[in-house]
Amino acid sequence: YQAQGRQSALMVKINSGKIVDTTVVLGGVGSKINVIDSDVDAYGNVYVVGTYDQTAVFGKVSTRSVGANDIFVLKINPDCKVEWVKSIGGNNDDEPTQVYVDGDKVHVVGKFRGICSIDSHSLTSNGSSDGFWVQYSLDGLVEDLNSIGNIGEDSINTIVRLGGNIWIGGQFERIIE
Repeated sequence: YQAQGRQSALMVKINSGKIVDTTVVLGGVGSKINVIDSDVDAYGNVYVVGTYDQTAVFGKVSTRSVGANDIFVLKINPDCKVEWVKSIGGNNDDEPTQVYVDGDKVHVVGKFRGICSIDSHSLTSNGSSDGFWVQYSLDGLVEDLNSIGNIGEDSINTIVRLGGNIWIGGQFERIIE
């Protein structure tokens, strides 16, 4: 495989015989793509988060970043086809830290700076960076979102479910409210 820009990424499906079954290349002319995390649902779909800049191509779907580095969230079905791609970002660097599938919900956490657009929603950071959490349906619809942070560098780095509760973890500077 050859990179489709400054830096491409890939997801490789390896079968039980430890042989490469399928490769999904993520790239774009002039773009730089970085895969950060992935998770699977009960139906065999793979959800991937990472960063990209400029114009990135995910399967047959292309998207253009608003800022320096934006976040992508994508769903790859069991046939290794990209079903949907979502972009999260604004004029500054934005960064995912984890994707977590919980039944019929897809959770993405990370950090953003300034104003961050998530579909038709937007979040505004209170400081240098704030942490965010967004919940998608398995079809890629935003169901809930929130941010946390104050005047310093803040982020959400992990998310898990325990019983009926969602736990998020991260870091903060100075004061958190």
